[in-house]
Amino acid sequence: MRFLNLRTLTLSLLLLAPVAQAQSAAPTTPLTAAPTSQTAPLKLPAGVQFVTSVEGISEYRLTNGLKVLLAPTASNALMTLHVTYLVGSVNEGLGEGGMAHLLEHMLFKGTPTNKDIPALLRERGANANADTHAEYTDYHATLNATKANLDFLTGLEADRMVNSLIRPEDLASELKVVINEFDNGENNPGNLLFKATQQAAFEFHPIGRSVIGNRSEVISVPASSLKTFYQKYYQPDNAVVTLTGNFDPQYALERLGATFGKIAKPVRSASTTLTKDYTVEPPQSGERTVSIRRVGASPLLINSYHAPAETHPNNAALSMLAAVLSEQPDGRLYQKLVASKLAVGAGMNVDSYNVPGLTSFVVSLAPDGDVTKARAALQGVLDGIAKDPITDADVTRIKNQVIAYINRLSADPAATAEGIISGLPTGDWRTFFAQRDAFLAVTAADVNRMAQTYLKASNLTAGTFYPTLKPDLVTVPIAPSVAETLKNFKPRAAQAQGENLNTAPAALEARVERLTLPSGVKAAYLKKAVQGNRVLLSLNLDFGNEASESGVRTRDAAGYIDSLLLRGSENLSIQQLRDQLAKLNATLSISGGSTGLNLSVTSPPENLAAAMTLARTVLREPLWPESDFEDLKRGTLSNLESAKTEPNALASVALGRAFMPEGTKRGSRFYGRTFDERIEDQKALTLADVKAAYTKLWGLSSSAQLAVVGPLDKAVVESSVSQLLAGWTSGVPYQRLSSPLVIAKPQTLSIQVADKTGAVLRASQNFALKNTDPDYAPLLIAVQILGGDGLSSRLADRIRQKEGLSYSSGASISVDTDEALGSFDVSATASPKDLGKVETAIREEVARALKDGFTASEVSKVQAAIAQATAANRSDDGNLLGALASQLYYGQTFADSAQLDARIQAVTPASALAAFKKYVDPSKLVVVKAGSF
Repeated sequence: MRFLNLRTLTLSLLLLAPVAQAQSAAPTTPLTAAPTSQTAPLKLPAGVQFVTSVEGISEYRLTNGLKVLLAPTASNALMTLHVTYLVGSVNEGLGEGGMAHLLEHMLFKGTPTNKDIPALLRERGANANADTHAEYTDYHATLNATKANLDFLTGLEADRMVNSLIRPEDLASELKVVINEFDNGENNPGNLLFKATQQAAFEFHPIGRSVIGNRSEVISVPASSLKTFYQKYYQPDNAVVTLTGNFDPQYALERLGATFGKIAKPVRSASTTLTKDYTVEPPQSGERTVSIRRVGASPLLINSYHAPAETHPNNAALSMLAAVLSEQPDGRLYQKLVASKLAVGAGMNVDSYNVPGLTSFVVSLAPDGDVTKARAALQGVLDGIAKDPITDADVTRIKNQVIAYINRLSADPAATAEGIISGLPTGDWRTFFAQRDAFLAVTAADVNRMAQTYLKASNLTAGTFYPTLKPDLVTVPIAPSVAETLKNFKPRAAQAQGENLNTAPAALEARVERLTLPSGVKAAYLKKAVQGNRVLLSLNLDFGNEASESGVRTRDAAGYIDSLLLRGSENLSIQQLRDQLAKLNATLSISGGSTGLNLSVTSPPENLAAAMTLARTVLREPLWPESDFEDLKRGTLSNLESAKTEPNALASVALGRAFMPEGTKRGSRFYGRTFDERIEDQKALTLADVKAAYTKLWGLSSSAQLAVVGPLDKAVVESSVSQLLAGWTSGVPYQRLSSPLVIAKPQTLSIQVADKTGAVLRASQNFALKNTDPDYAPLLIAVQILGGDGLSSRLADRIRQKEGLSYSSGASISVDTDEALGSFDVSATASPKDLGKVETAIREEVARALKDGFTASEVSKVQAAIAQATAANRSDDGNLLGALASQLYYGQTFADSAQLDARIQAVTPASALAAFKKYVDPSKLVVVKAGSF
């Protein structure tokens, strides 16, 4: 059998396709003329409807959905019958690669009536075969034009349309044939390269698949799956019968109606419904490269560019461009590559599919050819069209060749039929003639426009075949069965189980021991069993003051300290640190900057002292490797440069700048730097700045908190912390920093960001509120109802669930514990064209809440959700550790948590509305929108 993944193939020299591979009779550029029209109208048999007639070809429709095309001619004594099914490799699902082609083979294995189809065809001297393509499968036979032969062919094809046996024993034998065909293709360098390049060019659309499929899938497909595939696609409503040659149209139509017309129109279920292809391959974001290294004699190059579908207006002009460039011997590819001795052949290939395909330029080198020089020359030809455009004379020369080709083939009905069949996936066979006329209407201006539109690096997939004597292929073995894997498995002892605490605040507080260590560190211990028998320790050191925070250089430099500390110490390399932590089954992390640091350690209780010794070494004995600092700095600068093109990052900066205190100067900690300003400041940093910030700021001050959860030993904990902090003090007095409440001027800012399909909206309003104030709980409930959940809230219900405008939208409040600093914040993402609708929806939902308030059901549901989430958080050891540390900093206990819990549960619809009205005013919002508008 023959198979083909291209509808049109004009490159015969370079792809070197195997003999078994189909070659379409219609080249890329020329389209054959139709035979002369029949003169007398036909008498329509029962169940047959006339549809249209174009250039001597008439279309009829049977009641079962079958299309019939008749193209009679008296040019010879032959006739050709095609039965085309609109199914190919694009219709294959997961694990079905190559199924359409394999099924094509199986349809020669017989039916209950026609048991040996190859023998029946041979007895009549038929020239018969079948081709599988990406979008269709075609069965065709040419015989002497007699009524007996027509009776035979129509009866045979109608029979195997629905009665093919597809037996497991036939599949077993035919698989060897198909695999041999597969191997023949694998032996061919051009086939390998083209297949790999096509697959790399298409990330999503199945048009990029190989028609013959994947070996592992082909050899594994069961006959039952083939049968299901067959019964879905091999039906009259998915087929076209085309008859060309010397025949009596009236008799032929009657015969087709009598044979194919007997087949019932299928009753299609959900699983057998013929669906349209809705996949659209997204634009390529940059050039892609493919390398194939297999046994072969000569290198091959291919440049493939995404191109429009066959019926797109640009297709004809792009085909003309490819024809002009590849013409021999005057074409530019030939002149620059072959005539110059850089290559032995050069040509092109244009896919013509019902969906976008590829336009490819291929170069074949001599065995000793220079790949680098040849590729540079190929690219030079394609890029050089801008400076040396295609001329009218170039286009006219190709048109004249095409017209001559049309004239030569005008008497060949078989060629006409193959051209028509290639256009069937478009939905209308007449596109064959429309494309012919479109090609002959192309101008040089059209061609040059195509070069500038499609021959871009961002649209290129470049493939190279490198011949090698011994390919170094890696075959990943198939995993053994689960039973084999577990055959010698011996389970270990179960991990130590954690303790399921009573999460009520009073019960938790009863378990907590709070104290102040001799060093002044405030400590809180919660002794309990932890899953895996581990101790969790968190040590926070606060340092810095208004004076130390006044310099941007110190703040930026301090941001590098934590990362550099973990790169190794004077007596401990980074690899030694990792090895020792692994040996101790411990983890260690450090984070911090110019106002404080956090040390987090987890380990089994017996290894905590050793893990803390490692922590002391890391914190107190920094190595300060210059190369690591430069690496980190480059990474920071790279991230800042990237952020300059990200809508969310730009919106955050713009929003922050809108809330700067009036008169804030650059250098102040309240100043919102642009990314360019941050880049400038980062570039000025040195390792000496980092060392100075560490020496000046890091160490114990008057504020520190130690939280420990797990099976702890107090003596070990306190001894380890004491040793870590001994003699290590901050160089500046500690001062808790204060921030002013800024009420910003209401405004809407729009930030234009290039080449982004997603846009963001951020909005904020500040107000005076602490989380200990009576209004906090009712405002929290109100805002949670409005937008506290990304899937189920008023904003989510409308913007995502109802209108389908946004993946993410929400509202929240942010408040402080010490100072009356609060904000109402809204955010959403959407496409740029929909962002205005999202903003309207947000404002309308806020207005509805202000007008109508909240229902008792909404309030109670949010209260229940918060209660459950709070209980879940308090049952997590890591969250408990964080809660203890926070309580120590703010001078609170779980009793304060209990008070907040009670205030939340006491909220009513009236109190929620009152708080919402008091603090939320949409007219005072600062709104920032960023995207490609």
